[in-house]
Amino acid sequence: NSFCTLLRSRSRQFSPDDAEYHVVPFALPTTMTSEATTAASSSSRLPPLTFLTKREETRADPKVMGAVLELNNRNVPAVNHLSMEDLLAIVGEARLFVVAVVTPEGDDAADATTTMVAGYLICMADGAAYASPNYLYFAQRYKDTRDYLYVDRIVIDEPYHGKGLGKRLYGMVDALGAAVEAETGHPMRHLCCEVNVRPRNDQSLAFHAKCGFEEVGQQDVEGGSKTVSMLVRPIQAPAA
Repeated sequence: NSFCTLLRSRSRQFSPDDAEYHVVPFALPTTMTSEATTAASSSSRLPPLTFLTKREETRADPKVMGAVLELNNRNVPAVNHLSMEDLLAIVGEARLFVVAVVTPEGDDAADATTTMVAGYLICMADGAAYASPNYLYFAQRYKDTRDYLYVDRIVIDEPYHGKGLGKRLYGMVDALGAAVEAETGHPMRHLCCEVNVRPRNDQSLAFHAKCGFEEVGQQDVEGGSKTVSMLVRPIQAPAA
């Protein structure tokens, strides 16, 4: 099973018919759009990774987006199937789009013809033209403060399961939180997502508990065929 089953699945199929609701994609602030950071994992089990954080630049890279789409669709039904049009539209609404790319080394660097994506994360902020019932749940919950980011999806490729990459991607949200605050003009305090409890996804629930998420409610989705646990953890400023 994919790591996405460990995490969660979206409760709404994105449709190109939603295009009429799209807003003009916002530019990421300079502090967020710094050069992609190459870093070796604190765990020796992970290869060196490059974290791409320039949303619009990444969105315009066909090799990266093709690899992201392929990874997403290999993880159906843990996440919903997307066309490239769907993916581009979702990323266009996102506040954060972080892609972990395996950094080629040695002979692989010279011969690299494809982009290997180890995982990626997409987050929405308040005000996105996005009709997901789970996103709308948190939009209503934080309508007065608007101080949240909603994890639309986080996907880790199977070879990198259990190696800390999911936690690292969530850590990137913490690292970029100040940049989101600078752009939106209000604090970013809450990181939100949902996990299935009917059918129950114990692996994902355990993972999110370890990451500091706590349940703030539940709701039925997809015509009552599923129930999801609505989870929140604080967005934590990186240590100075």
